[in-house]
Amino acid sequence: METASKVALYEMLVRRDATLDALVFVAVKSTGIYCRLSCPAAKPLFRNCIFYTSSNECERLGYRPCLRCKPNELAPRSPIVLDLLDELRADPSFRWSEKQLRKRGYDPSTVRRHFEKELGLSFLKLARNTRVHEALHVKAKRGESAQLEASGYRSEAAFKLAIERMYGAASLTRQSASATREEACVDRISTPLGEMVSLATPKGCLLLEFVDRLGLEQEISAMAKRYIVVFNRIEMHRLIHEQLDEYFAGSRKKFTIPLVTSYGSPFQRSVWSALQDIPLGSTVSYKDVAVRIGSSNLSRPVGTAVAKNQLAILIPCHRVISSSGGLANYGGRIWRKQALLNFERGVTGYDRSSDRGLS
Repeated sequence: METASKVALYEMLVRRDATLDALVFVAVKSTGIYCRLSCPAAKPLFRNCIFYTSSNECERLGYRPCLRCKPNELAPRSPIVLDLLDELRADPSFRWSEKQLRKRGYDPSTVRRHFEKELGLSFLKLARNTRVHEALHVKAKRGESAQLEASGYRSEAAFKLAIERMYGAASLTRQSASATREEACVDRISTPLGEMVSLATPKGCLLLEFVDRLGLEQEISAMAKRYIVVFNRIEMHRLIHEQLDEYFAGSRKKFTIPLVTSYGSPFQRSVWSALQDIPLGSTVSYKDVAVRIGSSNLSRPVGTAVAKNQLAILIPCHRVISSSGGLANYGGRIWRKQALLNFERGVTGYDRSSDRGLS
């Protein structure tokens, strides 16, 4: 399996993405156990993971099924399911439909019933999910036209609609040119803690969030009122990719990416500016931030401004904790906040069981 594909699958494993549970399994060399991608257990190191396309293959190679996620229970028994999964593995970019199923002699309602009974989702939904993931992980250098070709979608609009359905994002179809609004371009960025979505213009980065952040749809919708939002990678995205890679490699301590925060109120911008002055490896309380901006009695409004930050990592709101030392909230999920703080302090590992409410 290509390294790029393995990295993408490992990211799905880290975020417990069940989209490809029926098609991909992870075998862990250090434990001799294999799991489904959505397994709730602690995640193995990347170097210990091997990805296979069937549970039978894992067991043939001597791996034991995980007792928590029970991946062997995903093994389909229906010949219809087995045959169609084989076809899906052979060509994940094929655009399946009820018409295509009938052409191959399958009754769509029978196929749906078998797949929902054995795998918990319909075949057409599984095929769509697989097709979109295939498109998302086409090498970036090949560009969007290659992504559309790999996805099996015949138009940009169809591809964007699939992204919208899968990730709950706002509609990002191209709008008519406007003299009063400039274009803001969307790109997806892979990190060791999961995929992020970036919104940028040539002037700077407007938004950088983990794709499973609560409220991401509303954030992008608000941006769509100010900008013409389109899918396109620009030079600013290259800079964001480069500096995030350096950050996670441990060689970058401070970001120099231009940030566009004009959508915030003057108070919010003063809070965000103060957050950028928190040194890597350090934490401060909401009250500390209030003192720094000369508003020591405004800890609660400071907390609201911190939660409104939509430039994760670049404006390090993860370094703000409660006065008692607790992690407080984090829109990108509590386990990521702990992981980021651990990483910046040189501590390895994190506990996803702490993943309680989102801000």
